[in-house]
Amino acid sequence: MEEVGGANHPWSVLCLSREEFVSRIAEARSSPDHSMLERIITALKQQDDDMTPATCVELIGWLLAGEEPSPWLSSLKETGFSSKCGHVFESEEWIYKCLQCCADPTCCFCSKCFENSPCRKLGHRTQLARSPGGGCCDCGDPEAWNPSSFCSIHQAKSEETCKEDRVPQQLLRFAPLLFNHVLEYCCDGLLCNEDAEYDGDGFLAVLHNDDIHDMDTVRNSIVRAIDCDRQIAHNIMMSAHQHGSAIVKQGSKQHCNKIVSSLRKAGLIVTLTHRLWQRFELRATAILQYLADICSCSNSLRSVLCETLILRDTNENLHGVSWKHKPLQVFMENEESFWAGASPVLHNLYVQLIADEKFKNFFADAFIKLYPSLIDSKKESSVIGNITLLDVSVQVFTVPSVVQRLVRERRLMSILLSSLWSSLADEIIDVNHYDRDAKELPNGYRRVLSDLVYVLRIPQISLSLIQDEGASDANTIESFFRFLESMQEMDKHPLQKVEHVRDDRNWSESFSLATEICQLQGLIVQGYRQSLAGISVPAGSDGQELSAFLSSAPFTVMKRLYSTLLDWAMLRMSQNAVKVGRTRPADGSHGYPYVDYEINKHSVSLHCPLHRMFSSLWAEVMQWSKGRIDMGRLHQQLVAEVWKESTLSDASSYCEGVSNVELFNLMLLELPLRVFILSGQSMAGVWLRNGMFIRGQLQLWCSSRFGDDFLRLDLYNLQFTATMLSPANFLSIFAERFMFKYWMSPLSHRVGLDDEQYVHVLAEMLYTLIMVLCDRGFSGNFDERGEVRRLLIHRLAVEATTHSNIKKNLPTSISSSDHFDSVLQEIATFRPANSTNPGTYCLKSNLWEEVDPFCWLYSRKEHEHVLETMESKFGLDSQQQKEKENASHLFTKFPPLPQALKELEHLLFSEDLWFMVSKIVNCALLHMNDEGAESHAFVNDSVLHRTLYICKLAVNHVVEEAKRSEGSGREEWGKLERLFTNDYQSKSVLVCLSRLLTGMQSQASDSMTLRFQPKRHEADIRHILQRLFANSQTCVAHASDAQALPREFRQAAAAADQPTSESAPVEESETSEVDEKARRKKEALERAMKEMQARQQAFAAMMQDDDEDDLDESYGGANEYEGRAVQDMYESVLPTQCVLCHEEASPGRPVGLISFVQASTVLSTLSKSSRRIEGTPSVEDESMTEDTSAAPPNRKDHPWSFTHVSQRGWEQRGRECGVATTFCGHAIHRDCLNRYQSSMTGLSRGRGSSSPAEFSCPLCRALGNNLVPLVPKDLLCKQGSRQAGQAMEEEQGQQQEQEADARTEEDEGGQRIDEREDASDYLMRSVDKLFQPRGRLVDHKKSKLQKVSQEEGAKIGGAAVLAEQAASYQPEKEMAEVMAKKIVETHLFAHEEGKEEFEAPTSPTLTAISSCIYSIFSMESACRLDGPPPNSSCEEPDGSWGSLSSFTATKIAPFTALVRAVRLLQQSKLSLDGESMRHLTMWSKLLRGIGAEEAAAASQPGNGDLHIKCVLEADVCSLLVHWLFLSSSSKSDTELSGEFDGFLRIFWVAQVMQAVLALSDGSAAGRAATGDEEEEKDRIGEDRENFSQLLFLMDSVLGAGLSDVSTRLPLNRVLEASLPFLRRCCLVKSLFFALPLPSYEQTSKQEEALILVHFLGLTGQGGIPSMEGTMEVLVKRWCEAFAERHQGSSRFSFLSKMYRRRAARPSFIDLPRDFQELFQIVLKQPCRTCGMKPTEPALCFMCGAIVCAGGDCCKKEGRGECTLHTEQCGAGINVFLIIKTCTFLVIRSGIAHGAGAMLPSPYLDEHGEEDFYLRRGEPLFLSQERILGLLKMWVSHQFNYELTRSGARNEGIWSWSAL
Repeated sequence: MEEVGGANHPWSVLCLSREEFVSRIAEARSSPDHSMLERIITALKQQDDDMTPATCVELIGWLLAGEEPSPWLSSLKETGFSSKCGHVFESEEWIYKCLQCCADPTCCFCSKCFENSPCRKLGHRTQLARSPGGGCCDCGDPEAWNPSSFCSIHQAKSEETCKEDRVPQQLLRFAPLLFNHVLEYCCDGLLCNEDAEYDGDGFLAVLHNDDIHDMDTVRNSIVRAIDCDRQIAHNIMMSAHQHGSAIVKQGSKQHCNKIVSSLRKAGLIVTLTHRLWQRFELRATAILQYLADICSCSNSLRSVLCETLILRDTNENLHGVSWKHKPLQVFMENEESFWAGASPVLHNLYVQLIADEKFKNFFADAFIKLYPSLIDSKKESSVIGNITLLDVSVQVFTVPSVVQRLVRERRLMSILLSSLWSSLADEIIDVNHYDRDAKELPNGYRRVLSDLVYVLRIPQISLSLIQDEGASDANTIESFFRFLESMQEMDKHPLQKVEHVRDDRNWSESFSLATEICQLQGLIVQGYRQSLAGISVPAGSDGQELSAFLSSAPFTVMKRLYSTLLDWAMLRMSQNAVKVGRTRPADGSHGYPYVDYEINKHSVSLHCPLHRMFSSLWAEVMQWSKGRIDMGRLHQQLVAEVWKESTLSDASSYCEGVSNVELFNLMLLELPLRVFILSGQSMAGVWLRNGMFIRGQLQLWCSSRFGDDFLRLDLYNLQFTATMLSPANFLSIFAERFMFKYWMSPLSHRVGLDDEQYVHVLAEMLYTLIMVLCDRGFSGNFDERGEVRRLLIHRLAVEATTHSNIKKNLPTSISSSDHFDSVLQEIATFRPANSTNPGTYCLKSNLWEEVDPFCWLYSRKEHEHVLETMESKFGLDSQQQKEKENASHLFTKFPPLPQALKELEHLLFSEDLWFMVSKIVNCALLHMNDEGAESHAFVNDSVLHRTLYICKLAVNHVVEEAKRSEGSGREEWGKLERLFTNDYQSKSVLVCLSRLLTGMQSQASDSMTLRFQPKRHEADIRHILQRLFANSQTCVAHASDAQALPREFRQAAAAADQPTSESAPVEESETSEVDEKARRKKEALERAMKEMQARQQAFAAMMQDDDEDDLDESYGGANEYEGRAVQDMYESVLPTQCVLCHEEASPGRPVGLISFVQASTVLSTLSKSSRRIEGTPSVEDESMTEDTSAAPPNRKDHPWSFTHVSQRGWEQRGRECGVATTFCGHAIHRDCLNRYQSSMTGLSRGRGSSSPAEFSCPLCRALGNNLVPLVPKDLLCKQGSRQAGQAMEEEQGQQQEQEADARTEEDEGGQRIDEREDASDYLMRSVDKLFQPRGRLVDHKKSKLQKVSQEEGAKIGGAAVLAEQAASYQPEKEMAEVMAKKIVETHLFAHEEGKEEFEAPTSPTLTAISSCIYSIFSMESACRLDGPPPNSSCEEPDGSWGSLSSFTATKIAPFTALVRAVRLLQQSKLSLDGESMRHLTMWSKLLRGIGAEEAAAASQPGNGDLHIKCVLEADVCSLLVHWLFLSSSSKSDTELSGEFDGFLRIFWVAQVMQAVLALSDGSAAGRAATGDEEEEKDRIGEDRENFSQLLFLMDSVLGAGLSDVSTRLPLNRVLEASLPFLRRCCLVKSLFFALPLPSYEQTSKQEEALILVHFLGLTGQGGIPSMEGTMEVLVKRWCEAFAERHQGSSRFSFLSKMYRRRAARPSFIDLPRDFQELFQIVLKQPCRTCGMKPTEPALCFMCGAIVCAGGDCCKKEGRGECTLHTEQCGAGINVFLIIKTCTFLVIRSGIAHGAGAMLPSPYLDEHGEEDFYLRRGEPLFLSQERILGLLKMWVSHQFNYELTRSGARNEGIWSWSAL
């Protein structure tokens, strides 16, 4: 195939020079003689291959512009004006809709117009969706959008500007002639295959790309068609996919025709063409596309082209030339014969031309003429996915002005209906059963149905159809009724009894047709409603007024419907499909007419569209008249007139004695009743062998989505016929169809169904009767708002649910109503969304009395659920009866009836209904007493409950009527007494209910076998009897005479009537015995509840810290007794029992806490500022870079070099990540864990992991990979006591050795120390002594320890006893070593050093210490997320939120165990390892203030790679914790606590100095931090003087002007900036020394800092220590080291940035509030790896990077870019937002197949819901609650738990690591 992009210049093709070509172009444009233009156009027709499509386009551009065409077209796009966008959407392109500005649901914006639209800027309600392809952007069309919503590109301008459009007049005069020639050439090019015959092998079979078929289908079809291998077929397919088309085969015409036919049978888009045809077609297509591009830029040139097309259609001679073709007619009529590539181009051209108003009407007329033929061709074609002329219908039939004119002048509706009929005429045969497969059916009628919907949505169209019906031969509605008649009883099914029907695709197609026709019915009903508004309800019912009323337009339409129904009924009777008979009662009475039909013996259909249309129209009449119309008289009159106008004989000719109205009513009832019976039999399991197709249809029939058009209308039909037929006739038909007589007959006479099925069918009959009696949708709500309110209340009664679920489970007419949201706010309470659950709506409690559990909206499951809910809210037992006497009747009311439906009240009180009730309760009584089981049917709970519901309806209705009547209501009560006391040839209903109540009570109390559920029925029966006995003495007497009066009513009856009570003696012994049993049962239950509450309260008190002792005011530490008390509290919280064997821990067999050790980037991510979405502008690059100016060249840091430890204490080489430990709170023995892991071999150890080293907690299923030993406190104490005796000796020996070394050095240097030393020299020496390392005393320490051990062993009885005692604690030590080994392994693996290299010289002790530091710091960061900011709605730049009070004993106790394990690991060594010694050495030099150069010179041999920073750049809290762990090996807790307090004061001064230097930065942030002197007042007291001395001392060394800053920098600001340091120190002190954390309420940061300063003992002498002696020397040294490393004015900027980030509140990247803004940003950004725009972009929440989710372009070794980025950015776990699906994804790498989970999205709509996959397209906004919840999970390292909990790993299907 020729490439459109390849082009030769036109002058070279014409064999001209450029100058000659330009002159000829100018001559053709200006000469009145058209010969030059004709010669140039003729050159286009040459068959030379050099005349490519691009060359043709360039030549046309030269003729239009008279200059270089490309710059001219670019200028035209900038200066020209197109009033309409017209951008044609591609498949899956994103489009936007503004719900406030659109004229109809089809209007949409392209992304470019939406970005520039006021709708986005003003915050209108918009929707986001994906286009199926073929539509266009309507921006600029005033009939589609409100003009104020047009984008800035298509804003309406003045008429003159639009006409001139800055196009030269010369071009406007020349363009018509040029367009005529070009259009003529295009017609010739597209029709060349008809004008010439070609021989030879030049024919081509061309395959075109589509968006329907998958690649395997296309490839296999090509292989079958041309008999080639798969590789060749794959190449052809990919060529078509990339270039739009590809040549499948070249050869003879006959051979290529076979290939084309084969591929078209597969549904592919294939064309037959010739090489020469193809050349001309490609040229013509390229020129037409160029014309469309010009029209999109200029209104003026579009108008000229449209005028040319219109004139060419009416005139053959223009401009003195006789033209051969009519272009528009050629394009429209011959589209099927064109090359398939021309169809999308023509579609684009039509869309652009329709923007012209005159051409729009011209095109619409031509389109309507061709519409039937286009539908026929669409029906015959098997090709799908191609764009055709029919796709332009949406642009025609959605324009109100055009549609109204076409309906009025061109009979548009008749054309559409006839096209619909013709498209389905061959599909519906014989008895309306589909004969074609499901795949072939959609090609014909669906397009016509969608066009009919477009037309009927136009305002006033459906109203005009109703008003014009019958006038001027306009019978459109009657044609529609005739079409519905053809669908009556469509797709009938017989009961299958032999074999199962496994598949029946026809039912789904027929049901789809029925549902789509319902949409048309609804639109016509809307017009009918509008037509009723124009007439008034008749005041009287005389014949003349009624005749005038029936002659109005709405009732003319009603007559048409009656006539169609009558014709259908007579047709079915003439075919003997329906037989009408009359019952013959035994008493010789007249009997009732009926239809002889049993659906389990004949075929049945669910489709009766005529009956449903009948119900819809009468429902509108009822609502219009508000129930005041005489419906019966009006119905009889309509039947009489229709029958009179027809040529049919009377009904008596079909059945003797049946009137016309009776026959019509029977046929009106017949089909809907069959559907209800089919539903009942299906639920009873009768239609089991028919597979799922009957059940599938019934589920759709009664579903909330389609039930409004099916079930509801069928129910209305039953209510209508119930008012037209007599109650006896209606109930006799019901009883006959639902096989009530078979159920009453003896078991030997029953046929067809078993006992269970008969009972289920009976239950469904009662359910249907209750719906007929109680539903008031047909007449209860006479306005739209009332119906919306009624159905909303019933939907919310099912459950509290989301806004979208409410809409999804309601009919479309309700969910799309304008009253929906306002009514929802009125009746429901909104529960906002939280971090995990969406926002939900809950029904207000005072509206439950309006709920009808038998509403048609409910499925049977929902019905049962609503009943249970209502019984729990309003149900009564015997104890509640006195308190809530009238509560039970609140949800059992007979709703009021309008005058038109008063017959339903007669139905409720008819003798036939109560005959059925009597039979049911008699059978229930026999079944409960187990009597007559062989001769009578049993009754289940459903049947009994529904029967009692009917009884309650009658009783409550009579009570309410009696209250409303002026008299006593004796007439109503007399009627009810007769119904309850009539025996109906058996026991009366009253007697049966009384004995049922007594029997249920006795069975429940005696623990007998229960035939019924007493709790379900006792309250109902008691309520009925209470009302009867309280208001009717006749009922009391009747029950007493039958000796059936329940004992609970006997006392009241005796008080009212003494004789009555004597006739029914009370059995006192029985009563007292039953009451005594009930009393004892109640007391036992109360005792059990009290005991349970006491246990719950005791457990809650143990888990809380509220009972902790208050700390003293000074917070000056805790004594040893207090520490032991708190330690006991922690040990009481920690588990000591194994979760598998349930044995307690013992010295020889300890338990370990199940923990999960993982690499983490939480703290390093928090230290980075200005995290933003990749590609968005940054205000300032605040990346935190280290100053390495003083570092030695070619420095290679060890993973745990002192450089990193001094900076943060946890930072690693390569990546800034640490190792964190989390706990699930359960413990297990090591051997039990080994057995557990062995038993899980081959199985999934954890749903979030497949690593052998990982396992799930046996109790909570949380993920674990390590055990932290529970070290007893006495073990650490004994270890400390052994070493306490040698501590002083070690110190003395160390001091002596150091002094000796110092003297030796002085002697060697030739220097002698004077006996009188200077004071400053003495202080410096004392400082050096304070921080000297203990490395030289290792051997001395070892010997001393051996000596002490021997002495202790001798005291307690020898070395053997000592060894035995030491061995008893060996398991704890071994477990601690294994724990440290796992931490080291995790550290090395996270830094890509391999799993097998954990034997590298990395100190396990230091690794475990750093893991503790990381975990402690993470805890402090997590507490910042607890609670709102104090007195502020936004976060301050350096603020911290939350408080330490959120850490309860349960949370902090496991970390206490971790600290103990690390201390045990350190104490178990006789000597410090080499790495620890180096740390102590470097640490001491750092604190002594040795600078970088001096430190490098003083380093030991082999340690030249170590690099020391000054203390003012280090993380002093990390240094403190390192010292605390390393020093704890040789000191007791008491000594360690004292040293901790002393060193803490030194570290505190360093921290204060860091804060001072950071806050003294000259940047804007630093100035903002200092604040105002008046607002910030110092409240520290005497520490102010010490603080001033510190500033003066620092300024004397640094010379930074800190003295001037001191007036503006009070100590309170410094305390606030030091809050993270204080919090971390508090956590460290609490974990090490078993002290409770300070308890305080949420307060300001300054107050919290003061509380923590007091708790740490930094007040008084230690708040800010006096700058004298040792402290003064230290401060000077630190300042000198800092000045040595940093020079200039920017020396403080590093500290300032570091401080602001260290104290920042944890957060993800900065996200826009509006999701559409984020959507626009991300879709424009390329992938950071491949540089292409991702197909599925994913946004990293940690760093803002945009990566490809699941894209093949960025995969490495089968791992997707999300997984690769997770390993780099998240240390193995990361979170992403998948933009196009708006889903939140958590990915874990490092294990086989990876692991992942979908978490709740942070973007929610206004109702607090997510929009998964953007299916609803609702506006989404950022939820701070969701972000906070995700942050808490991330900072507290709970994502692994979430992966395990959600069961995210998908085995054997696909791999998460591929993302």
